[in-house]
Amino acid sequence: MDLGMIGLGRMGASLVRRLLREGHRAVVYDVDSESVAALVSEGAEGADSLADLASKLNGPRAVWVMVPAGITGRVIDDVASHLDGGDIIIDGGNSFYQDDLDRPSARRRPNDPCRTGTPESSRPSHQLDHTSTTTRVA
Repeated sequence: MDLGMIGLGRMGASLVRRLLREGHRAVVYDVDSESVAALVSEGAEGADSLADLASKLNGPRAVWVMVPAGITGRVIDDVASHLDGGDIIIDGGNSFYQDDLDRPSARRRPNDPCRTGTPESSRPSHQLDHTSTTTRVA
C-alpha cells in the first residue's frame, strides 16, 4: 500500500514508522525539511511540496493529513487540488468538525477526492498501538 503523510510531528512520524515496519511505502512531506530527511533515512520517500507528494503516489492515492488545527483547512484544500476522483484524504487533525464542513474541499463534486476524518491520540502509549476509526465522510 502507498500512503502520503503530510505533517511529521510526533503522531505523523509515528504512523509513518509503523507503516514502514509493516512493509508499506510512505511518501512524506512537512514544512520542516529535517523531519522529512529523518524519515527518508528510515525508508520513506521524501517530497518537497504537496504537488510533489501527490505526483509520487500511485493511484488511487491516499493522503493522510496530520497538521495543527489552525492550518488543516488550508492544507487539505491545497492537497485536494492535486488529487483526483477516487483518491482519499484522511483528516487526522483535531480541528472542529463544523470547520471541516465549511471548507471548499468538503463540498465535493463528482470527480473530487473523498475526504474522511479519523481521531488520533497524542498519548505516546497509543501512538503505535491503536486502530483509527472513520468518523465522517464528506
